[in-house]
Amino acid sequence: MVRFKNRWLLVTFSFDPTPPPSSSSSLPTTPPILTAADITKLLRVSIQSNFGDLGSGAHGGNVQCRYYSPHLHTAIIRSARESLKYVWAAVTLIAESKGRRVRTRVIHVGGTIKKVQLKAMGLDKAAINDLSKLMVDESTSTATASMIPSLPPASEPMSTAALALLADDQGEEDTGEAI
Repeated sequence: MVRFKNRWLLVTFSFDPTPPPSSSSSLPTTPPILTAADITKLLRVSIQSNFGDLGSGAHGGNVQCRYYSPHLHTAIIRSARESLKYVWAAVTLIAESKGRRVRTRVIHVGGTIKKVQLKAMGLDKAAINDLSKLMVDESTSTATASMIPSLPPASEPMSTAALALLADDQGEEDTGEAI
C-alpha cells in the first residue's frame, strides 16, 4: 500500500488598501472577507488559467486550503508532493481576490501540518514581541523614527503576520512573492 504524501504551504495575503477603480470613494476600504473555500477556488482558477486543462487536471484536484485566518490573513494549503511547484507558482500568480488586488507570499513549506502550524505560531509570537517592545519604547519616550518600521497607512489594520514579515530581514526563507 502506498501512502499519499502531502506538502503544506504557509501563505500570507496582503490586500491593497486603495479602493478598486470601480469605486467612487477615495477612502481605503477593508480587505474582503475570505474563507478557506474561497482560497481553494482561487487556487484552482489560478492553476487553470496559468497551466491550462492539463495542469488543472494533474495538479488542481488535490489542492485544498485547510486553514485560513481572516484576522491574520494567513492560510495553510495542502497539495500533493509532486504538485508542489505548480501549486506554489499558482499561489504566487494570484493577483486579485473579490475585485481587490492581493499580494501573496509563501512563507514556509513543510511535510506535516504540525510543522507549518508551529512556524505560523512562531511568526505570531515574534510579531507580538516586536509590538510589545515598540509599545514599551513609546511609553518611555525613547523611541526614535529609525526604530519604528515603516508601515502602510493607518487606515487598514495590520495583521501580526504582516508585521512579522516587515520585521523579518534575515531572509532565511524568502520564497517569492507576487504583486
